[in-house]
Amino acid sequence: MAQLLNKNYQAAAQTLAGVKKADAITDYLKAIVNARTGNNTAAAQALAAAIAKDSSLAAYAAKDLELVNVQK
Repeated sequence: MAQLLNKNYQAAAQTLAGVKKADAITDYLKAIVNARTGNNTAAAQALAAAIAKDSSLAAYAAKDLELVNVQK
């Protein structure tokens, strides 16, 4: 989270990729990192994975300005 807040997106992506037991929040954060770096395809895939693991994130994502350009 600190890497994301400090705009160190490469390090944040590496950290998230190394999470052994990724959950819905891990995938949601991957979506945000990808959206911030302009990779909307990967962001959409990560968001879909997050929502598949926790459907309540769909409503949250619909209001999240970080994901406004991501196709859901």
